[in-house]
Amino acid sequence: AMREWLKGRYSSLKALNNQWGTNFTKWADVIPDDTFEAQERGNYSSWADHRSFMEVCWADQFKFVKDVVNEVDPGGLVQLSGTQATSSHNGYDYSLINPHVGQMNPYNIDNQLEYHMTFNPDLKVSGQAGYGALGKGVLYDYYHHLFLKETGGSYIFWQVSSMNPDLRICQAGKVMKEGFDEMLKRGIGRLISSYEPENEMKIAVHYSYPSIHASWIVDGKIVPQTGDNDSETLKQMNRNRDGWVKILHDMGVGFNFIAYSNIEEGGLQANGYKVLILPMSYAISDKEVEQIEKFVEQGGILIADALPGVMDDHTKFRSKRALAEVFGIKARAYTREELITPDGEEKLKTKKAEVLLKEDNKSELLYNEYGKGSAFLLNYFMDNYPEEKASGNSEASLMKIRKLFEKENLESGIILTKLTGEPAVGIEKYSFSEDGSSTRLLGLLPGKSGKNEEINLHIDQSVHMYDIRNKKYLGEGKEFKISLKTSVPELFGLVSGKIDDIKVDAPASIHPGEKVELNFEMTGSGVSNLKSVVRVDVFNPDGGIMNYYSKNCDIGNGSGSYSFDLALNEQPGTWKIRLTEVISGVEKEVSFIVK
Repeated sequence: AMREWLKGRYSSLKALNNQWGTNFTKWADVIPDDTFEAQERGNYSSWADHRSFMEVCWADQFKFVKDVVNEVDPGGLVQLSGTQATSSHNGYDYSLINPHVGQMNPYNIDNQLEYHMTFNPDLKVSGQAGYGALGKGVLYDYYHHLFLKETGGSYIFWQVSSMNPDLRICQAGKVMKEGFDEMLKRGIGRLISSYEPENEMKIAVHYSYPSIHASWIVDGKIVPQTGDNDSETLKQMNRNRDGWVKILHDMGVGFNFIAYSNIEEGGLQANGYKVLILPMSYAISDKEVEQIEKFVEQGGILIADALPGVMDDHTKFRSKRALAEVFGIKARAYTREELITPDGEEKLKTKKAEVLLKEDNKSELLYNEYGKGSAFLLNYFMDNYPEEKASGNSEASLMKIRKLFEKENLESGIILTKLTGEPAVGIEKYSFSEDGSSTRLLGLLPGKSGKNEEINLHIDQSVHMYDIRNKKYLGEGKEFKISLKTSVPELFGLVSGKIDDIKVDAPASIHPGEKVELNFEMTGSGVSNLKSVVRVDVFNPDGGIMNYYSKNCDIGNGSGSYSFDLALNEQPGTWKIRLTEVISGVEKEVSFIVK
């Protein structure tokens, strides 16, 4: 099967031999190197092609299951749980798998939460809960999952995380319930899920499975006794990607991952991206190089850490590195040793690039104009940033990237600063909006350690500001002082007008078995296009809440509706309905009589 697949990738056997460095005389003899053979020969192409073939086969299994499911259950979803970190040997190329998966329970490893939705916007992703988590961290994780669009519910591991042996809810279970009540019974989960994450600056981060192959093969080891595989360079690559993700969140900018195949197909221009980040992108295909050059030439901004494009997508070392002209540096060939856990490139020589910074006699932050665009080569990696962030020592690294963004006038419409005016550090920012609505949501995640602090929030236009979690109106303006507590998430609504009240049209009386119909409209200045959620709670004559009649209802263009069928045996008397608009916390109570 692999030989037939290879015939689709190579125009001829001669082309394959040229790439692999082999001399096969017929297709029937073609066989790829194993790890030991590839590392001994120094040409990794056949090994990498075998890995790519296995990844295609694994993704095809999901497609096969999806097709079978839809034959008997049209619209049925394939579910994937316990997703693993991408590596060179497990086949988890999510850019290939996700289009065939409808619902997923992912582990929060390998930055999966950031890129799953990119590869399938319709994917229903569930956030994890349990595992014995206690305290403020539980709610923090719930909001973190929601901010990353894990809006497909939650899955709980294990029973011992929620119950004692006598089947009473344990303390961890009680903490989880409090969090679920906030998400569900206050309508906050539905509110966030109805908005889309913002990517104001149109930033794309390269997702390169060929570079995963490349980072493993340069120093990867197979343990004969167990078959386990290990690579310090692949570990560095994972830390480096995590560093980029964390520093972008800390800078308060949105971004999307873009798969290597999407770049080849012209996805940079088609999706309107303005910035492309290459995180330890050792291996880049010729088609990607062509599209990236075109992207920068037409005005795009390219940012790479170090050693991008020194291999092709088959992990074969290029005789001259790709994108050298774009970065304004001299091209040359590279060796395996130079790619093993590097700090950067000591022998880097410039051609046209301007060196913006030198540290320890090493050129860093190189800048070059190319066509209508520009390119930055950091010549260092972000693999230390996760540790710097955890230890509260990330300010220097943040400042470097902030200055790079400032040079290109890349600035968010929402900025966080200390009270002294300096940029706030260690606070992850997530913003959301939706077409047709002037309302925005802003989520903040302070660090899980450190001190409580006050910050200033600067917005590029005047808004009415609401503290959603605490149901407080903070006033109108462009600048607000916010108090943040360690490990406590915050959620704010930025509304073009002030929400005053809820106007409700409800029946005065009704008989058991009939339908209760509600129409509601928000009142206030500038709320005619408000997109929000109303929590509807229904109470019987004894004051007991009727959960099966209560619901979270959408508000579109400032209004909405809800109806439910009253059971035939419901208690007669005066019933109450309480409506709570989720952003402002404004409440309205109406009653009706069941005869």
